[in-house]
Amino acid sequence: MITVNGIIKYLFVLGAVVVPFTLLRFSFFGLGELFFVTIAFFTIYKFCIKDFLNNFPFTSFWIFFIGVSSIGILVNLIVLSNSTSTPQQISFDLASYLFILLFCFLYELNIFQERLNPKEVLEKFMIISGFIYTGLFLLSFITNNIFGLPLKYHSNFAPLVENVHQSSMVLLTFPTIFLILAIENNGKKRALFSIFILTTFLMTLTLTSTKAILSVFLSISLIPLVFLFKKTSLLALSTYIYFIFICFLIFIYAFDIVGLAYESFESADKTGSRNSIYSISLGLISESPIIGRGPGAHIERYFGLFWDSHQTYLTILIQGGIISFLAFMALIWKIFKKTRENFIYLLPFLPIFIYSAGGDILRRLPVWVIVIFLFYFLDHVSKNKESNIY
Repeated sequence: MITVNGIIKYLFVLGAVVVPFTLLRFSFFGLGELFFVTIAFFTIYKFCIKDFLNNFPFTSFWIFFIGVSSIGILVNLIVLSNSTSTPQQISFDLASYLFILLFCFLYELNIFQERLNPKEVLEKFMIISGFIYTGLFLLSFITNNIFGLPLKYHSNFAPLVENVHQSSMVLLTFPTIFLILAIENNGKKRALFSIFILTTFLMTLTLTSTKAILSVFLSISLIPLVFLFKKTSLLALSTYIYFIFICFLIFIYAFDIVGLAYESFESADKTGSRNSIYSISLGLISESPIIGRGPGAHIERYFGLFWDSHQTYLTILIQGGIISFLAFMALIWKIFKKTRENFIYLLPFLPIFIYSAGGDILRRLPVWVIVIFLFYFLDHVSKNKESNIY
């Protein structure tokens, strides 16, 4: 029987599955965005919220950020006559943010109205994505494109996207999400999720960016520690953490990790462009520190040509100022609070946090889809006490 709740559920799942494929988009709008707009017609008329901030944390952040950054545009353009970026870049960023706001609002509204089961949505999204990505991965050994659309970016597996980062920042979360789902389920589902752990992990091995390698290494290295800490008493756990911290300090001192990290950054940034962008970003932040300069690319590299900061936290500070940055930190803190009872849930977020430190995820709808799906999945299993991990 077809129900409104069923239609909404599958629209969310199908929209989430296709949004990573950026070549199926026209500018900032694509098939995934079309699914999310369709959901609005089923749900927006029932909007009635008593405690908006507590029940709609993602929507609240985006309303706040878009509002503050919009004020930043007006102040810098009209009051201070301190214009940067271009109308096209401003409108592109703003349109992207509005679509993310729409998705967050629609998903949180349907969660609030209990029309969606977050566990079921995440599982269906991951199952469909697992089959599609695994099929495309196997196909990539035979051909480099499908229907004229690329399956690889150079040697990297990056299906239906313009660059490897658009695919990898999503793909890197998959192995640990499938790990959690395998633990949460039994029987055929556990077997299926276990297969997808292997196939998606093999996909990540084709990625050659520093952020991707660091994400894979860190996620894998933390898995045994998570299970060790789960079975350990508080006193023993405190001793382990103290011992690891002391070893970490000795390691940094003995091998000059800070110096090596700086040399590694300099080696990766052969042209010096990142160093230059970050330096200019700090100057822009100091000129408008409270409310920022609004959406758009504000770093002028050549006459009339503006670039992004290529770093999420710098982007937030440039576009929305310190108050938007604090709002973003509050949202991250809410995510950490959801994972503090069981740190294995933090593992899928690690690649996103790493990418946010070395790239701009702010207007990447697929990343926000995964974050919000995970957030409410964790909230659901903890409230219903149906998790096999707890």
